[in-house]
Amino acid sequence: MDADVKQRLQAAAESIATGLPATLPTLIGLMDDAEASKIEVMKKVRGVGEKIAEEHTRTVLHLHPRLAPLAVAVFPLKRNEPRLVELARSIKRDLQRVGLRAVYDDTGAIGKLYRRQDEIGTPWCITVDFQSLEDKTVTVRDRDSMQQERAPLGELGSTLLARLR
Repeated sequence: MDADVKQRLQAAAESIATGLPATLPTLIGLMDDAEASKIEVMKKVRGVGEKIAEEHTRTVLHLHPRLAPLAVAVFPLKRNEPRLVELARSIKRDLQRVGLRAVYDDTGAIGKLYRRQDEIGTPWCITVDFQSLEDKTVTVRDRDSMQQERAPLGELGSTLLARLR
């Protein structure tokens, strides 16, 4: 890469970083720059497929949680179980009330739902399962580490808001 092209891209990146989130459209425009795609940072932001099994790759859009289009996605473990669906929908509404960008989805198997959210940069996914009905906890999955932890429903909104900052 030419030195002047590299210098131009570095200057653009610095001005974008200092102005976020207002400069997000500029960042998106820079992602289409053919020269920018050669820079390692842009490869990380754009999302690179990582091999997770012999035939499958996982594409992740590594956006900062504040920049992600959605902060959290909520899934019922089984979409044909009315109690799980009802609880998942109410969790989504509660999270929206505290100011989180949340979505409900039950259009596929849990693994496919996770992958879909990874691709669009959603930092956390919440799964409502049968244990949730018993002890009022849910599984929270982190996009970047793929770690899962149980979290009490009463603290869910405040916990995710704290992670968002």
